[in-house]
Amino acid sequence: MSLRSASVQIFLASPDHTIGMGGGGNSNAWPMLLDLGRTMSDFNQAMISADGKYLLVNLQTKSLLPDYPTQTLVTVDLVAKRIVASVKIGNNKAITILTPVPC
Repeated sequence: MSLRSASVQIFLASPDHTIGMGGGGNSNAWPMLLDLGRTMSDFNQAMISADGKYLLVNLQTKSLLPDYPTQTLVTVDLVAKRIVASVKIGNNKAITILTPVPC
């Protein structure tokens, strides 16, 4: 398995900011809430809590075992714009996260 890393950023997409992501001096761009750094390109596992306050993401990064990237479950407080919890999975060969579920 050959996965590439990509930058992961969380943006606030709203009708008030219709231009899209990015800066470039564009004052109407979607505001970035948080930069989570780099993760593997198959980043597709995220869930939002029912109240819309928390986002759970499964970030995968390179590990010593190339077929088993390191998985880290990250909980982001979207209101405070910060990471409130982070759990690194100790044995990725024995544990696979299918879908994070906010509680």
